[in-house]
Amino acid sequence: MKTIIALTFIGILTYAFAEDPSDKTECKHEPMANFNPTKYLQMTPLYLTHSTYESNLVICEVMTSPTESNGNVDTNVYGYYNKSGNVYYYEIVCNTNEASFKNGQYPNVCTIKNDTNDVQPLISKSFDLYISVIDTDYKNYAILYFCSNNKSGFTEYYEVFQKDLVTFNDQVRGALNKMKLKLEIFTP
Repeated sequence: MKTIIALTFIGILTYAFAEDPSDKTECKHEPMANFNPTKYLQMTPLYLTHSTYESNLVICEVMTSPTESNGNVDTNVYGYYNKSGNVYYYEIVCNTNEASFKNGQYPNVCTIKNDTNDVQPLISKSFDLYISVIDTDYKNYAILYFCSNNKSGFTEYYEVFQKDLVTFNDQVRGALNKMKLKLEIFTP
């Protein structure tokens, strides 16, 4: 299995700064039917274009997910975010095992490897992040569900990733409509 672009630093920021906990306590969302992990891991690169998480923090983000020989899928995330008018660089590695990954919904253990805003850069910061691939055409886009259940409470959101950062893929709108999600609730 090769490379994937698909996770987002917003997940990390959501985990770290969640404010509105809900009554829901379980991270779970049905993945798309007939998920093909091999095709999914060959999609590269994909860029975050829309999110239901209300934030203007992320400026740019790229992720790669090579499957290692030990049966793990590592997602390497890097990008930039804006906080209090300053731009910071980050690198994160999220890990799951191939067996969990193959059905399209999988738990990750994520570790912040570098954050230029971090005052204690040598202290490892890890968190759990659940992901479900709820739709993809394996060529142009992927729609993902993210969830974390942390000390601040339960947080869930949807994100759209596309190969073309500039041109919106109309298939995405159709896929969202099938799931009863409207593009208008997403922040570009």
